Formats: sequence, C-alpha cells, structure tokens
Amino acid sequence: MNKSIFAGLALVLCLIFTACSNDGDPTGNTSILENQPSTQELAALFDASSGFPAEMSNSWKIWGHRNPLFTQAFGADPNVMEYRGRLYVYMSNDTLEYGSNGALSGSPSYAKGIQGIRIVSSSDLANWTDHGAVNIAGPENTNPLVTDWNPLVNIEGVNASWAPTATWKPISGKAKFFLYWANSGNGIGVVVANSPTGPWTSPFNKLLIDRNTPTCNTVEWLFDPSVFIDDKDGQAYLFFGGGGSGEDPGNARRVKLSGDMISLAQDPEAWKVPYLFEASDMKKINDVYYFSYSVNTGGGSISYIKSLTGPLSGFGERANVLTTAATQLGSSDTNVHHAMFEFKGGTYMIYHTQKAAQAMGVTRMRSPFIDNMPINADDTIPPVTMTRKGVNQVEYLNPYIMNEAETIGIQGGIYTRPFAEASNGMLVTSIDTGDWLALYGVDFGSEGANKFTACIKTPDAAADYGAIELRLDPQGAGVTSDTGNLTTSNTARITGGEVIGRVYIKAKAGETGKLTTVTVNLFKTVTGVHNLVFVFYSSRGVHPETIVPDSRHKNGFEFDQWQFEQ
Repeated sequence: MNKSIFAGLALVLCLIFTACSNDGDPTGNTSILENQPSTQELAALFDASSGFPAEMSNSWKIWGHRNPLFTQAFGADPNVMEYRGRLYVYMSNDTLEYGSNGALSGSPSYAKGIQGIRIVSSSDLANWTDHGAVNIAGPENTNPLVTDWNPLVNIEGVNASWAPTATWKPISGKAKFFLYWANSGNGIGVVVANSPTGPWTSPFNKLLIDRNTPTCNTVEWLFDPSVFIDDKDGQAYLFFGGGGSGEDPGNARRVKLSGDMISLAQDPEAWKVPYLFEASDMKKINDVYYFSYSVNTGGGSISYIKSLTGPLSGFGERANVLTTAATQLGSSDTNVHHAMFEFKGGTYMIYHTQKAAQAMGVTRMRSPFIDNMPINADDTIPPVTMTRKGVNQVEYLNPYIMNEAETIGIQGGIYTRPFAEASNGMLVTSIDTGDWLALYGVDFGSEGANKFTACIKTPDAAADYGAIELRLDPQGAGVTSDTGNLTTSNTARITGGEVIGRVYIKAKAGETGKLTTVTVNLFKTVTGVHNLVFVFYSSRGVHPETIVPDSRHKNGFEFDQWQFEQ
C-alpha cells in the first residue's frame, strides 16, 4: 500500500500519543506513531473486497456463551476467591505438550502437561481478565509465548504445582493472600502475596504438609487442598486428601491452620467422608457448611454433605449434586473437579470439562465452566445442570476506566503472553488479520462516549503496521445453537456489527517495540449497553489458524489496555 496515504489528517481524527505506564495512566506527550490515514483508506483495510477475510477467525466458544470461561488457554481443578467485588479463579495450568519433532503429543500427561497455576478474574462472570500463569513448581514450560519460567520454590522432591486454592486475611492491618497447591499427590505447599495475582513468594523452603506430617503418611493422594476461613470466629482450615475405593477409603484429612496461615495449629485428623475420591471443597453459604467432593462411584460425579453447626461436626447424609460432563455434555470427561461459591447474590458451581479440547481435536486439556447452583429452602442442593451457555452477566462492564485488553468475553484467533512492562504483566498477542476479541454487556450510559484510547505495543519491525476496528453488537455465525457441538470443521465465529471507530498503528522510525497510547474520535456518540468487539488487521496478513500459539507473531503489534471517554 502506498505510504503517502498515511500522511496525517489530524482534522479527521483527534489524536493523542503517549507512553503507557504500568498503572494504566498515560505519561508523556510525544507521538511515536505515524499519523492516521484517511477514513476511507483505513476503512479499506477491513473491506472484504480489498482482501479482508469474509469470515473472521473461528472461536472455540459460541457467540453469546459464557462457557468455557476462556479459550486462549486451558485451566483445570478450579477454585475461587472473592476480593473487593471480583471473583478470582485459580487453576492447574493445563498446557499442550510437544514431542521431540515439535508435533503435539498424542498422549499428554499430568506430569508434564500441568505447568504451574493459571489465574483469571471477573467482576461480572461474563468477561474474564487473564493474569497469566505462575510457575510455583513443575515441569519445563512448553508454551512458545512464555520465555521466563523460573520456579518459585526449589524443594527437594517437589516437581509439580496442581489443584490450587486461595484465600486472603488481614495481617498487621494489610490484606495478605495465600495460595495453597499440591505437589502432585505427595504434599501441599503455600505461597504468599500482597495482591490476589502476586507476585508470589515462598515463605519457607519446605512443604506445609508432606509424608512426614502426622497422620498423612498413609494418605494415598496427598493433594487437592481446600482452604476455608470461618467468618464466625476467623479460624482457618485446610481440607485435603484422596484416592482409594469403597464407602470409607480412609484418605480424607482436615486440619486447623495457625493465625499466620502458613503453619498448622494441630496435627491433621482423619475423618470419614463417604466415597471420597478427590477434589475437596469446603464453603459456607447462608450459614450452612457444605463439604463437596468427587466420589469414587458413578464415574467421578460430585457429592456433598452439609452441617449447621460447624466445619468439623454435624454433617448429614451424602447427596449428589453434579454428574460428569460425559453424562451431561457428551464430552470425554470422567473426573469433575469443582468448587461451590456465592457471588453478588447468586450461588454457582465452577468445574472443568474437556469440551473445548474435544472441539479442538486434542485430549486431556481441561477448561473451566460455571453454572447456576440454586439452593432449596431446606438447604439442600438439587443437581446442577451443566450448560454451554453458562450463567447470566451479573453487572455491566464499565468502559470509562482503563480496561485490560486481555479481559475477554469471547475471542477468535488471539492469545495472551507475559510482558513485564504491560499494566497487568500481560498482552494480547498473535494478532493476525481477521482475529478479534469481544466484551459482553458494556454500558456506555446515557451521556455516551465519543473518544477511544488504546494502549498498544508497536510492531518490532519498522515495515509492519496494524489497525483495530471497533464494532457493536455483531451476530453469531457458524454454530450458534445453545446445544451445538463445536469441532475442527464445525466452527463458531461472529459477523457484522456497527462500526463506531478505527485506530491505525505504525511506529515512526526508531520507535518500534514500545508501549504507547493513541486516542481517536468515534464516528458517533455511543450510548446504552452493547456487546463490543475489537476486530484486528495486521500487515503480516492472515495466518493459518492453530491451537498452538506462534511465537513469531509477537513481533506484530500487541494490545495492552483500552478506555472510552465521555
């Protein structure tokens, strides 16, 4: 394309270029980007008659669906923590494995495939911010977009970090966060932080619970911790253990934690949990204590017992609450790891399935789902129904604050990667022409927005450029049914939508590979609630879609944050 068309037209678009700071506030006032092209030339980049794909990139999620929570990565064994109106989900970071020839492994394993702990968060249960993965302990990383993978702990015999659980507690007047994790089936460790997403540190060079801990040597699977703090008295507990068969496998353990949350107040005690297999979860909802877990009968479904008196006594008969995804969703799952939780007036269950991986044509990779978990007036819980559509959005997204670009309701073609200078330590990357990401339920209010600011990382190559097109309220395409099954050939995507603005991204000479912001006027004042889509153009073109992130794409432009102005 003739570069002369990209001469500045400041009268068409009002532009502000600045560098992005780590807290999301722009600083400085020097433009490092070339000026915007004309409205017509910029529009041509997204015109199918000019080469833009008639069908945008496929999604492993159906338009309008909430499940799975995200598709740019996988996550298993989910548990949750609420903090300041956000729900944080902590998961085993399932990661694709590769053979010596670079091909995907046909027999992925837990030992090599769970690579640290992945964290996402949401305030609305519809749009999820990807906080990346933390390598507490475990195998060598195989995600080509991750270059720094040094373990947090270096403990002899510790070679995994699985099945996390997290909580927070005020200590010395400040919130302190505690993340407990399993060393495969041979112990439980803890790391601490001053925020829900880290950075995490190890308080000591040993596990919190190991085979030398009293009563724990005979536990078949010394894993799957669930941390619980009783709001009645502030006492904290850990519940853990698994394996065996029959009504009383003898592998369930519970223990009080000391006030520092990183030591035991007593020796763990054995207790009878009928048919316990794994996935301990203790929650208190409406003053009722619910202990739920995966059972060793019925193909790994979930049961619960409840108590009105406390976390250590008064539990009644077992009741089933969730059957396997194989039964409900027709996927290949046999285990349902889960957690109950209450959030902003609703009660829910989070669990993992292999439904997305099955659509991609890979095995064992698991993804988190959330569905409603209504509770009866007598405190019993009817069986939870697994759905592809998921739960309702519980509040609208605010476009007038700096939002992380890696906050995603649904996407096609993009990935995320760590980048220390980014505001959340993460960037949206692997951006090709026709890729997109969308946010559900964005509330522009009655006064509306008339400007848009994007914080981006300029392409590393001086010849490369890109663009972002803003659209409202597209429609689903391909598979659109709430019961539809996605496959490698039966796909979902989006089409249409009202275009409200475009942004052009090209670095000036000597300004490549840097974070900067650009602000443009919208084509109209946008009011009300809409689904918002960012559609991408890259001079690098359209690349074959793949489930494997491609490290070469990180040389194109990348997306860090965005915000609208009233």
